[in-house]
Amino acid sequence: MLYNTYIDESGNTGNNLVDSTQKYFALAAVSIPQTKEASILSYIQVKFDSVKEIGETEIKAARWIRASKKSLILKSILEYLKGMQCDFSLVIHEKRFMVCALIVDNFLDGAYNDFEDYTWCNDNDEKSKAAQYFYDILDDEDIELISSAFIHPELEKYQKAFDVVFAKTHDLKYKRMLAGHHLEELYKDDYEAVMLNTDANPSVIRSANYTTFTALGMRVANICKRKNYRTNIIFDSCLLCNEAFKKLYEKFHVMENNEILEVWAGIISWKSWFESFSVANSKSSFLLQTADVLATSVMKTLEKIFSDENLKEYDEFVKILIKEMLEEDKFYFVMSDRNVRKLAQIMNASPNARM
Repeated sequence: MLYNTYIDESGNTGNNLVDSTQKYFALAAVSIPQTKEASILSYIQVKFDSVKEIGETEIKAARWIRASKKSLILKSILEYLKGMQCDFSLVIHEKRFMVCALIVDNFLDGAYNDFEDYTWCNDNDEKSKAAQYFYDILDDEDIELISSAFIHPELEKYQKAFDVVFAKTHDLKYKRMLAGHHLEELYKDDYEAVMLNTDANPSVIRSANYTTFTALGMRVANICKRKNYRTNIIFDSCLLCNEAFKKLYEKFHVMENNEILEVWAGIISWKSWFESFSVANSKSSFLLQTADVLATSVMKTLEKIFSDENLKEYDEFVKILIKEMLEEDKFYFVMSDRNVRKLAQIMNASPNARM
């Protein structure tokens, strides 16, 4: 069976990873059997027409969630999609934690360190623990300075960022690792990887969008593998990211399957499961708008959960969707320990956050 997978985002701030009003970035996929698209479109059109306002031409989830009648329509659409054997998958990143993960991946990288080897870098649990340490000890001003250094690599910025991390670090293990670091060597390689990369604009490579697309692609590919279907990928057009996403897609599409990568890193070739990649404008596509509904709904509900706000009826419905995606390995997240505990507690699940 052939599906179409529609992908859209919520919380996009580009390479700004320290926006206090947009702490999270979510990318969602709704995979729809091609044979059922006509029925789904008819259903959405009827629902849309029943509540649309004068001049309104599309479903904007961020606005509809706040209106009780329209939020009920969103619920009915998502329930209908589930009943039509559609698959939901989602990836969410906490941006502040993402910066701390970059600290670990760069400043504690064994390839540039006299006191550590590659063994430590391959332990995701240890890397998450280290990222959480830096998340706890660094303030927002530090995070902003460090984020800027990684996004726009300059040796002076790198040195300032490293000095801040080194000065704030009191854990003996991490202090020792930082002391053995070859900063100029790292900077040279990182500059080439980011600023001289021909596959993507430098401002895209270190954005949440770039890494999240890869993670979501792996979730979708794994669903295809488990359920034995192929899918086309249709992404909501993002002028800055379109070419970068296309080249990422091509890399994983030509890649051969590798059992070791699949077992240890969850990385599989997309060649067997994805038919094509294209971009479209969500303003003219109800089906792309369903991905926006999923991404925005999940992110807004999680923001309430993380800040201990009361949940409304629609939030409770979305919470059930999140739990289902967690249980079916369709939900991937990278975030701080506090939020992981909140998620596990409220969902009554044992989610696994990975870097």
